[in-house]
This record gives sequence, C-alpha cells and structure tokens, in this order.
Amino acid sequence: MNSSNLFKSVVALMLIVFMLFIITQADFDDDTKQESSMNDLGTSLFEDNYLPFVLLSLVLFAAMMGSVYIAKERDE
Repeated sequence: MNSSNLFKSVVALMLIVFMLFIITQADFDDDTKQESSMNDLGTSLFEDNYLPFVLLSLVLFAAMMGSVYIAKERDE
C-alpha cells in the first residue's frame, strides 16, 4: 500500500468516526418539534447566522469553480 492510499484510508476512517460521533451525540427527541415559517428561516439565515451562511456560499462557489477547472479539457 503506497502513501497515497494510506492517506485516503486514514481520512476515510476519520470521517466515518466523526460521523458516528455526531450521530451518537445528537438528540433526536420528537417532543421538541417547533413550528416555523419561511419568515423565521429567513431571519435565522440572514440575521442570526449571516457570517456562516456567507462563508459556506464562498466555499461552495470555490468548489464549483474547482470542479469546472478540473473538468475542462486542456490543450497540450
């Protein structure tokens, strides 16, 4: 096994462990459901969580541009 495959395996294992940790620590109680409206969602996104929302949009934009760059045919 070369170092690239070893690195990929370690990263995959770390992601699986992280996801299992998050799932086991999450509180999935059904009795805490709340009614919300689109107005509440908009307020939450654009007032309470503005910075994480903008940072996530920039990360997604960068990923999209990277995928376009990778998929573009190169003339050599």
